[in-house]
Amino acid sequence: MSEARISLVALELDALREAAMIASARAARALSDVTGRQVWMTSPKVHWTPGPWEEFGPERAREAMVAVASAVRGALAGSIIFLASATTACSLARLMLGVDCAAQDPSEPLVRSCVVEAANILGGTYLTALAVLTGGKFSVSAPTVACIPETELWQGMERSGEWPVAGLCLETELSVDGRSGALPCRHYLLGDHGAFVGVLGDLKAWS
Repeated sequence: MSEARISLVALELDALREAAMIASARAARALSDVTGRQVWMTSPKVHWTPGPWEEFGPERAREAMVAVASAVRGALAGSIIFLASATTACSLARLMLGVDCAAQDPSEPLVRSCVVEAANILGGTYLTALAVLTGGKFSVSAPTVACIPETELWQGMERSGEWPVAGLCLETELSVDGRSGALPCRHYLLGDHGAFVGVLGDLKAWS
């Protein structure tokens, strides 16, 4: 059975959304602990689609993004990708390194390091929440990071034969110390053929 043929029932989508809500709260607390500042995250928008990259128009798809990708193994086989714009990436660096940080270029090593840390926190908390709800176990590989237009990211996956059948997109925004100017970011959980079937079955049983 292919994920492309899966039509999520309301209970399954609610369970995925619940996992995302749990993860967002934990991730915000973890980022607050790391930075020593109050971090909030909006309730994530949850998108389920065979092609999550098709949700956005061509101008947005050409925008340079900092992408952090890791392979996921275990109860779900696939990959998890964190995407942040150049503005969000540099703001995350200033958040994590302090106000004296003058990060302006997302390709700077310190900026990339901070984005990787944020991606590890956000992705790790989501997979942990998913594991709690499904009873499954997940392992994540060491991340790779690149500053790349989003279209090139997806085209590279297609050329390499890693084109996923289906993906779950979690879209959220961070804010710090109650200031205006939210930092948007996205997480994609992309499954190999058949990878989501067992997870969705477990989520359905939980819900």
